[in-house]
Amino acid sequence: RDFIKRGDFGEMGINFKIVTPVYNAEAWIKKCIGSVKEQSQDNYQHIIVDDCSTDNTAQIAYDEILGDSRFKLVRKEKRMGVMHSHVTGTELLGKDADPEDVFIHLDGDDWLAHADVLKTVQEVYEREDCWMTYGDYTATDGSRSVNNPRIEGLPLRQHILAGWPFSHLRTFKKFLWDNIKVESLLDQSGVPFTSACDVAILSPMLEMAEDHIYRIKEPLLIYNRDNPLNEDKDHLDDQIRCAHEIFKQKAYSRHKR
Repeated sequence: RDFIKRGDFGEMGINFKIVTPVYNAEAWIKKCIGSVKEQSQDNYQHIIVDDCSTDNTAQIAYDEILGDSRFKLVRKEKRMGVMHSHVTGTELLGKDADPEDVFIHLDGDDWLAHADVLKTVQEVYEREDCWMTYGDYTATDGSRSVNNPRIEGLPLRQHILAGWPFSHLRTFKKFLWDNIKVESLLDQSGVPFTSACDVAILSPMLEMAEDHIYRIKEPLLIYNRDNPLNEDKDHLDDQIRCAHEIFKQKAYSRHKR
């Protein structure tokens, strides 16, 4: 892919960059951070971006990461939404990142399923010719995961409306992020999408990766369905609006076919 700037793994192997947007998740942020701390390998950096929480989320996060250089907490002075938090965290960690570093977006009210999650993801990247992965999760309320195989013959863009299968745990190489068109993260009014942020962020990457997308069937994330602020509970109409706008975009990424 000549249109994509890439690097090489080299002898150091994969480095993980974990981005956690969070808002009013004081009941779960400690568990989220703890699930990263307990990983069997430590080749990661983890940034928590607090979107001006009104509860004790930021203080709990601060206490949990104090003295651990692998972690960083960013506290925004004004609530700007989850998309802004994703972009903020990814850009801050990406300043010194290699194009082949692997990013993970982990919401602050969710947590990794077990201590070998990073090990599992690393083995996939080392074994498969993939640029991004998606996978399965276990929901706290027992609901079914939306993880499904891609529908054969259906263009990736069509999956937005047919049933979005590209679910947690989502990971991607930095060079994909670097090639996203900024406009693809903005709605028709020119502001960051307020919902369906995972669709807006992943759609450009799916467009670029095509046959370099790998589905990990093993559940690697605990998806918290106990949070009343879950997007489909709090503002489903806006989620649907944003998904339709994303579907109608002419192009997501910088490259041209």
